[in-house]
Amino acid sequence: MTLTLGACGGGDNSFKSVEQYINRANAVQAASGPSLARANRVYAAFSRNRLDPVRASVRLAASERAIRSTRTQLAQITPPAEARTLHRRLLHMYDLEAGLAGETTALGRYLPAAQRRLEPLAKLNAHLRRALQASQSSAGQTTALAAFARGLHRLSASLRQLAPPPLLRPTHRAQVAKIARTENLAKQLQTAVGDQAPRRVALILARFRRLNAGSSGSSQLQAAAIRAYQGRYRALQHAAAELQRERNRLERKLT
Repeated sequence: MTLTLGACGGGDNSFKSVEQYINRANAVQAASGPSLARANRVYAAFSRNRLDPVRASVRLAASERAIRSTRTQLAQITPPAEARTLHRRLLHMYDLEAGLAGETTALGRYLPAAQRRLEPLAKLNAHLRRALQASQSSAGQTTALAAFARGLHRLSASLRQLAPPPLLRPTHRAQVAKIARTENLAKQLQTAVGDQAPRRVALILARFRRLNAGSSGSSQLQAAAIRAYQGRYRALQHAAAELQRERNRLERKLT
């Protein structure tokens, strides 16, 4: 999100120096306008989960570069004393936007990779259900549960290789821990079935159902990413409002 500063009114030297500063800042933002507009469209599409994950990383990275370039150019402007607070808030807004852009770029890289690695989870669950329904012996059931546990182990090991962005580290850790707990329950259930202990089997199955109730791993990651993104975006909007209030204060002072 960008904010174009308007000109003040007045005729003294203070006004003229502030006007010159504002004109230079406006010129930088105007030159960056098309790139920043594209960036805003990319982030809006991402926030609504409408960005093709295959092209997300490239588009988000380009948007991040445009924002950081604009911030660098604005930082090279020396404001007059009267506009220092305005300048500081303008740079702060771009700092927030650049930070959001960087984390969103990391999300654009991480989410498709995590979702691909979580794809086998649904197949593992379906294969286990079919195998348990088809099996007529405890030996067949324990074999199916052992295969399920091995599949979960491979899946969690694959997820641990990813480096989630800060926005998703808690969700990523929780997802990996959930898969590990499911693997452990599968092993416990395998032992209980092999021991022919129906009470233990019933207790473990109840824990298994509670653990796996709710959203799938992929949808949990996506929902957490969008919530985090929207929270950062609200902070950016707040910074833009503070910038506008400072501009209004400066206008009143100089007119």
